[in-house]
Amino acid sequence: MQRAVLLMPSLVEEGLKPISYEKKVEPGFVDVYCEDKAGRLVVIEIKRKTASKEAVLQLARYVEAVRAIVNKKVRGVLAAPSLGKGLQRLLVSLGLEFRALDPRKCAEVLRKPETRRLHEFTE
Repeated sequence: MQRAVLLMPSLVEEGLKPISYEKKVEPGFVDVYCEDKAGRLVVIEIKRKTASKEAVLQLARYVEAVRAIVNKKVRGVLAAPSLGKGLQRLLVSLGLEFRALDPRKCAEVLRKPETRRLHEFTE
């Protein structure tokens, strides 16, 4: 799913431009760093299954760590197929966002470049 987001960041949000991935910060590794249309840094935490409370808190730690080292606005986005029950309020209280990320669409994105390469090879 991470690779799909890097190839097509609009899976998460229109206008995102990937900067880096698997970036080390004090609490761990940020899945994807992007810049949004407004020039803000976006920290994206990707989960393959329903995002849990632990995922929300993990993202909050990453965002705080990044804010401590950069001199610009930072947004935190949790991208997963779904969000655990009752977690929307926690996200909002922490100033974080959730984006539904469809694993099937991610798989389609990952298949397309391979199909194109194979097609180019056979012509």
